[in-house]
Amino acid sequence: MLPEEEVQFVSDLKNKVNQDSTGKKPNITTFDRGDVTTVVNALRCGVTAQSLLLQAPGLSPSRLLAAYTKLNKSRSESVKAWESILEEKTIDSLLTHRIKAQRIMPIALNRLLISSQQSGVRGLMETCESVQRASLSVNQTAVELEDVLRSARHVDRVMLGCKLYNPYEPSIWGDIFYMPERVTTLMPVKITDLLQERTDARKLR
Repeated sequence: MLPEEEVQFVSDLKNKVNQDSTGKKPNITTFDRGDVTTVVNALRCGVTAQSLLLQAPGLSPSRLLAAYTKLNKSRSESVKAWESILEEKTIDSLLTHRIKAQRIMPIALNRLLISSQQSGVRGLMETCESVQRASLSVNQTAVELEDVLRSARHVDRVMLGCKLYNPYEPSIWGDIFYMPERVTTLMPVKITDLLQERTDARKLR
């Protein structure tokens, strides 16, 4: 989904939850991994909230909304952690924010840790600048592709969409320096880390 389509998807879910609440405060805190998978797949495939609920009437709008809200909150926290690291460029900031930052760009974060260990603050500052340039570049490419998608034919949209997201081939959203700007853009491994689903042996440290 394009950014404006994701916004509409969430808005439609909220409206449905409010309609179903019949005057009561809706419970939108309970969800499971199945709800997360349903929401993410719908976003990736461009399925509207209305169409999703029509095709699968057993789905709970409140659970889907809760899943989206949790994932988006975790994504936002990780992005803010990265922004703090790249802005402050200090070892204290890196150590404070590294766990949340690592959930969306683990390889880039590892490079910062190595550079700080080998060359101290100077190495960290240089690597921060390098990571920031790479991230801005790949995110700008994603924005440009999305602009093309808005006016592309159906066949071209499929091809362009694969350049953005492809679980089997290199893609923009899968780039190690891509900063996920919304839930649609999250790759599977990032979702796992944002939901903190790794076993003890595989947890980010």
